[in-house]
Amino acid sequence: MDHVSLTTDERRGIFSRMPNDSMFSCDCEHKEMGHKVVEEWTVENKPRGWELYELLGRPKNVLAPMVDASELSFRLLCKRYGADLCYTPMVNTAIFTKETAQAFRLREYSTCPADTNMILQFCGHDPELLVQAGRLIANSGCKAIDLNLGCPQGIARKGFYGAFLMDDLPLVRSLISTMDKHLPIPITAKIRVFPDPLHTLAYARMLIDAGATMLCVHGRRREQKGVMPGEADWDQIRMVKEAITEVPVFANGNIWSYDDIGLCLKETKADAVMSADSLLWEPRLFSNPRNFLVSGRHFDVTDVGTRVQGIETCLEYLDICKTHPTQPSHMKAHVFKMTHQSLQVHTDVRKTISDLTSEGRSLVECYSEIVNDLLEREKALLGEGPAGFATREEYAATIHQLGNVSIPERNVIGSMTTAPDAESEYRRKKDEKLEAMLEDVPAPFDLFDEG
Repeated sequence: MDHVSLTTDERRGIFSRMPNDSMFSCDCEHKEMGHKVVEEWTVENKPRGWELYELLGRPKNVLAPMVDASELSFRLLCKRYGADLCYTPMVNTAIFTKETAQAFRLREYSTCPADTNMILQFCGHDPELLVQAGRLIANSGCKAIDLNLGCPQGIARKGFYGAFLMDDLPLVRSLISTMDKHLPIPITAKIRVFPDPLHTLAYARMLIDAGATMLCVHGRRREQKGVMPGEADWDQIRMVKEAITEVPVFANGNIWSYDDIGLCLKETKADAVMSADSLLWEPRLFSNPRNFLVSGRHFDVTDVGTRVQGIETCLEYLDICKTHPTQPSHMKAHVFKMTHQSLQVHTDVRKTISDLTSEGRSLVECYSEIVNDLLEREKALLGEGPAGFATREEYAATIHQLGNVSIPERNVIGSMTTAPDAESEYRRKKDEKLEAMLEDVPAPFDLFDEG
């Protein structure tokens, strides 16, 4: 399908006329990039479908929405390495819209003029709250609002949002339609697939008819979750793409190396590829790095040069954090992921990071000091020890031979340690905190009433 392409200057001119609410914009070195508001989008003239895709520059490499992970600083890092479009972490509208939640709003969502091509993702089951939340951020600089229809976690079941809305499709249709009819910003959706491909096709068609202007299909079912979720179903994504021609369709799932991007685009015919977990370990994924940092869930890297690159990328991230608001928990999680391969060797540093207290100093400065020390240790080891996965080709060949991540345990070059326990404990505590905040939010009623 042919579409009229816009030049970079034409896209910049259109986006420069978008309003930018300074409430959510941080005071950083990019503030001079801000543009004077000349014209605002309205419900009637907002871009839809392929028009929005063109305004975004026909993105191919997309950073997925990730709770506690795709925050502003990490988005800016991924943009340096080839991310064309970035999603914010999922934001709960039941909390975001509370009158007393200003601190929560500013903590959970921040942006800056350099945070271009960004989509904010909301979750919720109340159309009125989704519209209220949308109005709060419509002038903040995000290019669209995405409705989370894919979160499979227990907290989503309890709050009745994400993938659990698949149990009430009339409600989903109402959510998309109401947001589209009342907000001056495009509405998109990210979904999971049903076991029956025909149900997935009907679901996708319903969303587009209701007003969704772009669709991202995660090729896994609701029950496929956790650190070993199994392979995504690219065939179902391709079926959706072939059936839905009015709007762009993105593919999500099974992106473990750079080569998977081209393979996914070829197999699914999708308009873009979205990646999540792999970018946490290797934020340079979209730039085709020669020395590729493999997922620490399944592999250890004994090649010191490759590990050094991971540390240097982490230091880049921390430099961004120095001038952009970043929650301590997000910062710690990213430091652990990006330096994971080195921490398998220098285990005492892992404990230092875990026990870190700033003691009146800037937390980011403390992390930078620790990571710089780790870098010096690793450089001292250069030239020693056996070579591990030194190139992305070796990694890609090995992981595909193993059948992606449908494996019972980590496949290791090096030590046999595993580390997701701390992450699971952190997410459990995060869920408990959210549940406490939601206690005074009214429960849904008549959820299965089509009227």
